Amino acid sequence: MLKQLRHKDLKIKVLWTITVVIIISFGFMGTAYLLTGLNRSQYAGKIYGRNVTFDQFEKTFNHARIQLILHYGDQFNQIKDLLDFDNEAWTRLILLHEAEKRKITATDKEVVDAVRNYPFFHRDGQFDQLLYNDVLRYVFTVTPRSFEESIRDNLKIQKLLDQVTTSVSITDEEIWEAFRKQNEKVQASYVFINPDPLKKDVVPDEAQMSRYYQEHTQEFLAPPSINVESIAFRFPEQADDAAKDALKDQAQKVFDQLLVNPNMAAIAAEQGLTVEISDFFSMEAPDLSLGWSYDIFNTIFQLQPNEISQPLEYPQGIVIVKVKDHQEAVVPEFAKVQDKVKEALMNQEAKKLAHEQSAKYLQTIKESLSQGQNNFSQIAQDLKLEVFQTPVFTRGQYLPKIGVSKDFEEAAFRLNEQNSLSDVVEVAKGFSILHLDQYVPPDKEQYEAEKKGIAQQLYNQRRTETFGNFVTQLRLQANLIDNITNLREKQAR
Repeated sequence: MLKQLRHKDLKIKVLWTITVVIIISFGFMGTAYLLTGLNRSQYAGKIYGRNVTFDQFEKTFNHARIQLILHYGDQFNQIKDLLDFDNEAWTRLILLHEAEKRKITATDKEVVDAVRNYPFFHRDGQFDQLLYNDVLRYVFTVTPRSFEESIRDNLKIQKLLDQVTTSVSITDEEIWEAFRKQNEKVQASYVFINPDPLKKDVVPDEAQMSRYYQEHTQEFLAPPSINVESIAFRFPEQADDAAKDALKDQAQKVFDQLLVNPNMAAIAAEQGLTVEISDFFSMEAPDLSLGWSYDIFNTIFQLQPNEISQPLEYPQGIVIVKVKDHQEAVVPEFAKVQDKVKEALMNQEAKKLAHEQSAKYLQTIKESLSQGQNNFSQIAQDLKLEVFQTPVFTRGQYLPKIGVSKDFEEAAFRLNEQNSLSDVVEVAKGFSILHLDQYVPPDKEQYEAEKKGIAQQLYNQRRTETFGNFVTQLRLQANLIDNITNLREKQAR
């Protein structure tokens, strides 16, 4: 949104166009946000043992809002629901307390210069006072005084950040290491040991299954489920619009009757219709035999017990649904999930067998290599193992068959000419043993060209981490008492 404000020929009518959107988007964050109707003699909370009034909190809250809009610009509306404005406000209050303690200030000239440097206050390459006033009024919904106070506080916090991170530095070794990890490449051959074929060798008895069930109870937790009563109005084959409309009218009349008398069986009997009662099902495993669409399942899972849905249309017809009963998440009895327990136990034991088998393969391959057989692929094939080869890849790259695997990736990049064979590496669906095919070192000329940018990136990252740790310590020292959430909940009751 703020991106629009950067065009040189911005007209006031553009501001009027976005005003309604801004008010809708930010309205909940202005004075309407505050806990109106509460006794203002109460406090928003405490920091460092000092009471924070609602007026102080509201002022800081709105300043935090301004800072977030400035920071995120046109992306603000997309992410605002993910931001914790209360937390931002409290952190800002704590940082300003620390800045005051350190006697950090910002002069009027610094504030003016900062304001004049924002490009969305410029027209034809120069700061425009009328545009400034309109942007504050319609976009930020604040007065110039409030905006400039927020900028003054921003400058204080920036100076505090500079003080705290003054000792941060980056060495040439760290810059090279970051570049190396981003740009070195490797290619490897590997074998894959799949546990699935070994399941046939696992024959668990009931005692083993019972023990597994007791030790892994949460694996078999059944999600919340419901069962429903429903009246269906199915479209005839090749029904035209008139026939469908007639069924829709009938469904609406039945629904209207159910609003008066929610006894679905009685109403259905009066209309010569049938009530169907489902078994319990969950959103994760809906009863697909009902033939309903995902949207219908999603709708009825929002209903309370005994609540009746409006007529819901799906490709085969229309249905009215009443939630008959609701079951909370529960661990079923062993007898009800015995087949699932058996399958899980077989998978576990087959995985153990595959790992043991992989370790034996690794030992054999090592012995063959030590005896002068340098062809990894041939050794693997002699063991009746299929050999795969990766493309030349960098860290974080998706690999065919393997996918994105941190363990596989790190194993590959640990290989070198002296140590060309990996240990057994667990991947998503089994185990692998890797052998180095080639290593492509990073380009030194590319490093020199990108060194400055990488250094700045690392420096900014280190400063962010340092200041983040500092803020965490400050919040602990502040002993924050936040009354806002509790008071808001009381007001909502």
